[in-house]
Amino acid sequence: MTYIFHNPNTEEATSNFLITLFTEVNQPKLEAAIRRIQEQRQMPEAVSPTGNT
Repeated sequence: MTYIFHNPNTEEATSNFLITLFTEVNQPKLEAAIRRIQEQRQMPEAVSPTGNT
């Protein structure tokens, strides 16, 4: 099978659309990652006096 797509848009318009699409789709993952990093910075891991965690 061979698929051929006709895209009347410029390469720039197509790339801008795809970047916007991928950003919107992955925004929940990005926000969760940012929250996780912020939480890690606010609450450093506890270290036991013996050095074992």
